[in-house]
Formats: sequence, structure tokens, C-alpha cells
Amino acid sequence: MPACLRVSLCSAAATRVGVDVYHVALPCLYGSEEVYHLLALKEDAPQPIPEAIRDTPQRLLPTVSTPSVQRSASVPGEASRGPRHRRLSMFDSDIPALPLSSLPQLSDIVMLLDASSPQKDIKQLHMNYRRCKGGRSSADGMPSLRKLVRPTDWESVHTSVTAYAAKSGRPSVSEKTLGPVCIRRPDGPHKFMVAKQAKLYFSSNKDG
Repeated sequence: MPACLRVSLCSAAATRVGVDVYHVALPCLYGSEEVYHLLALKEDAPQPIPEAIRDTPQRLLPTVSTPSVQRSASVPGEASRGPRHRRLSMFDSDIPALPLSSLPQLSDIVMLLDASSPQKDIKQLHMNYRRCKGGRSSADGMPSLRKLVRPTDWESVHTSVTAYAAKSGRPSVSEKTLGPVCIRRPDGPHKFMVAKQAKLYFSSNKDG
């Protein structure tokens, strides 16, 4: 008999199960003149059944269309440039949404647009926030540096900012370089990007 033999057995569920049979001869065991044989069976580990993957064609998936979207897709007096579905391409779900935080303290947004680009690219974006009276910084939705930087970097960043802010009012305070700082990405709260060179300096604006 070989040292190892591969066999296929039938389980109680009428499925085939692979089994390895190991054989070791034990002659003169405990002084006996007979040869004993040791057999070991090793069953294959069960394979997990993969989850079903949706294979429905995209054209068969339901679509949602609201009257407000259809009305805003056309401009009075504008000549038709193609079929109706082509003019609605600006509302295509394949275009990713801009991940702006809809915070309750957001007061206004100022955007610098590139009107020559097809999708009117945003070159600069300024978001102004205003705290509500009686609001608490930890629960009122007001953005803060602590919510932006990586939690493990907060203590060092907080110490550097506090020490630099204490120099306010002194003449000729040079800017301070913090080095690389990990901050949260706008497209995901659990994703980070690295600011390779973060700097601190006092604004020349007298109003703030």
C-alpha cells in the first residue's frame, strides 16, 4: 500500500468529498512478530459558497425620472441639439457627485468656475461657516481641525497650532512648517491624503 492515497468518498448529503489516506507500517510493535498498520484520514476543508453576483444588464435596471429634472434640462429658446435622452445626460448617474459636506453651519459657498470646460470645472471653492448661538463644537456640526486631521496626528498638530497662536501680536513672526500631515479626503471619512508641507502663518487680513 502506498504511503498516501487520494480517494473520493460520498457524504451524507450525496456530495463528493476528497480524502487523503495515509499509511504507516509498524513492524515489531511492542515486540510483536506481526506487522501492524496505522491509517490516518484527512478530509478536505469545506469550500465556502460564493455569494451571488448581480448580472442584470444595465439597460434592464429601473430608472427614476422626476418632472423637476426634466424641466430644468431644457432652456427656453434653445435649439434642439439631439434626442431628449441626450439633453438629460447631465443628470446621468454615471457622473460622480461632488462630495460637499451638507453641514448645518454652512452659510455660503463661493466658487471660481472655468466656463470654457464642458462641465464648468471648479477652480477654487470657498466655504464659509457660521456657528449657531449656543452651539457646541463637538456636536453642532461645525467643522474643525480635529475632525480633519488623522486622529493619531491630532496631539502634535494641536500642540503646534496652540504654540504658534500664542505668538499672535508679536512683530515679524515667521511662518512655521509642520511637515507632512494626514488629512481626511472629501470623498470618504475613512480615507486620508498627505499634505506634504503644511504651514502656519498669520493672515494679513485685519478683520480675521
